[in-house]
Amino acid sequence: MEIKLSDYQKRFLESNSKCKVIIGGCRSGKTYITIKKLVDDIRSDNRSKINLLIVSSSRNMSHYELSEIKKQLSPLDFDKLNIEFFDDKKTEVDFTFIDYIVATEFLYIKPFNELLKIVEEKTNDTTIMYFEGTPRAYSYTNFTLFSAKVIAEVFRCNVWDNPIMALKREEIQKNGKTYEENLIMRMPIERYVQDYLGKFVI
Repeated sequence: MEIKLSDYQKRFLESNSKCKVIIGGCRSGKTYITIKKLVDDIRSDNRSKINLLIVSSSRNMSHYELSEIKKQLSPLDFDKLNIEFFDDKKTEVDFTFIDYIVATEFLYIKPFNELLKIVEEKTNDTTIMYFEGTPRAYSYTNFTLFSAKVIAEVFRCNVWDNPIMALKREEIQKNGKTYEENLIMRMPIERYVQDYLGKFVI
């Protein structure tokens, strides 16, 4: 089934920036589009060996990212990859140089300073890096630290940028309220703004 891309996803794929960051709400397609872009890049990369660092806040998410990458690549392209994880189980990287970084919910990484150190010491202007994360109050500090050290093109999105979620937004539920109204009722407004609209609430 062909997936309809949102406007920000199209701009993300078309961008030539080597370092891209998506800050956005839940279910806005951040992980999908970062992995899709990574897979497209690996397919067109003619090198016989590529060092890929998979970054996430948990090992389960690292395995999910790896499974999606493997699912979308041919066995020949997948075999080009030397892969390391940086997550809650492993915070040291053996690579002397990193060709690609793909990072899911990178603002929640602990220790965050170690991730920044790896980016500083093991990458250069040829490294391709894709980061995505959902805002939370405490993660604003990490985003500020990251922005001070890494030059990146930043894309912003919210849950309603997802074409599927946009269709659900005005659906009337059993209680007579819309899907969005019920979503807002289930949580403090600050959490809705952060988790779904993808905005930092300081």
